Amino acid sequence: MERPSAAVFPVLPRLRMSVAFFALCDYLLVGRINSVKQTAGRAWDYRTLGRLGQKEVTATRRRLIAEAEVLVRTRGFAGFSYADLAKAVGLSKATIHHHFPAKEDLGAALIANYKERYDAALDAIWKKSTSGIARIEAYAKLYLDGVRQDQGCLCGVMASERDILPQRLRYGIARFFEEHLVWLQRVLEAGIENGTIRPGVDPAPQAKLVLSALEGMIMLGRLFGDKSSFDTSADALGKSLLNYAADPFER
Repeated sequence: MERPSAAVFPVLPRLRMSVAFFALCDYLLVGRINSVKQTAGRAWDYRTLGRLGQKEVTATRRRLIAEAEVLVRTRGFAGFSYADLAKAVGLSKATIHHHFPAKEDLGAALIANYKERYDAALDAIWKKSTSGIARIEAYAKLYLDGVRQDQGCLCGVMASERDILPQRLRYGIARFFEEHLVWLQRVLEAGIENGTIRPGVDPAPQAKLVLSALEGMIMLGRLFGDKSSFDTSADALGKSLLNYAADPFER
């Protein structure tokens, strides 16, 4: 994955972040994740989500997953039917049911596929740089790509529909975000240790703030149709973590 250009985090005056807004995002996103965790009564294995063995994935199945992802990220999981998907791919509903007998099965495959892509992206980001700020910038770029396509985060969109989703999908989404929180906390801890993240940052709650802020940014960017606002908000987020004592010229 290419490192995000300077446009992702332009040099702008330091902006005040809305603590109240991001606290609300934290409650809506992370709070719901914790709620799902507490109600889940069994261990989870992502292999049970879609059972997407490499030999099983056909070209048709990949097309269905790709088109369904766009529909979810633009309309929501409840906002499309198999008839909509059939029209988008030019196939019959019977063909879709052959690959995904129930919509829950399709949702499980979507989460598994999305997670697989993010796993690869996070691993690449971690290996490319040791700077905490550079890693956060690259992570933010993953969200910026969604803003540019006018698409929400798949799991973020589905998390907002938690109350109507089957438990299997709820827990899969919760696990997706849990793993991101663990990764972000690891990034912050490593950044504090090597001096690229300012001292005094508490990694666990800050990880939640970063995740909630980015999910909120992509939501507002789509709502207001203002893609440039993501850049300025992401810049403020990055500057709030920068260790100016280590790099005073970044002020």
